[in-house]
Amino acid sequence: IEWSQLQQTLLELIQNSASAESGSDEDSMVVEYAVGLWVAIVLYKPVELLPTVYEVFSSSPDTTFFAVLQCKLSADIRKEFANGVYQICANCRLEDQPFEQWPHVFFLSLLRRNIPADKRNENNELNCAEHFWLFSKLLDDA
Repeated sequence: IEWSQLQQTLLELIQNSASAESGSDEDSMVVEYAVGLWVAIVLYKPVELLPTVYEVFSSSPDTTFFAVLQCKLSADIRKEFANGVYQICANCRLEDQPFEQWPHVFFLSLLRRNIPADKRNENNELNCAEHFWLFSKLLDDA
């Protein structure tokens, strides 16, 4: 299995489903399954896959990481993605890597640097609850 290619495909699938016009139940199911698989492969091959995750999410966080975490169309997509990221952070301790390269440190820093302002959708609903949920969970675990 080409793990990095699988990860890239899963991340693209998650991103595409989060940016779909409908925000349908099918999109939520796609994200649920893709996030579950993504978490599993990252936990299986963290040293191989995390550098790419860091690169992709750092290079354009608004169009990658936060596009899903603050998805305007579906709370289910936001929740599933936030929970998946948390599972990676909570279960991946790279003892042989510098602390700065642990996912917990990376995602906590990314969330801290990008605290949302007023992110309301067309129904005047805030889309940042999962951002703050994940941020607080990672702070609690620090």
